Amino acid sequence: MAVIREYHPPRAKQPRVIGAFPMPDGSRRPFKGHTVAEVTQKWKLACDAMEVMLQRKAARRLQMADYSRRRREALKAHGVCQDCGREDAEPGRTLCWSCRLFHNQVRSGARPAPPSPYRDGRRAS
Repeated sequence: MAVIREYHPPRAKQPRVIGAFPMPDGSRRPFKGHTVAEVTQKWKLACDAMEVMLQRKAARRLQMADYSRRRREALKAHGVCQDCGREDAEPGRTLCWSCRLFHNQVRSGARPAPPSPYRDGRRAS
C-alpha cells in the first residue's frame, strides 16, 4: 500500500509529492516528484531494477551452491580433505586429522591451541 503526500515547500513554484512505496524485497522506499504520475513512474523503474538485481543474486547463489557441491564431490572422490583441500582425508572420512581436530575444538567450545612458532610444527619446550 502506497502512502502519497503533497506539500508546498517554501519559495517553490510547484507543489512536491512524496510517496512511500513497497519494494520487491519487502522494504519501503520514499520517492519524490512534482506529480503523482512522476512518483509512480520512478517507483516502477526502481522496482524493475530491484527485481533484476534480486534475480541475479538468486542465480549467483545457485551457481555458488552448485560449485561448492561439485567441489566437495570431487575432493571426496579423490580422498582429499573437503575443508582445506591440501591433505589426504582419513580413511573412511572426509576431513584430515587437523581439520577434524579444529572443528571438534570449535564445536566443544574449547580454545584452539596457538600455532607453533617453528616451521616443522614442534612445540616449544
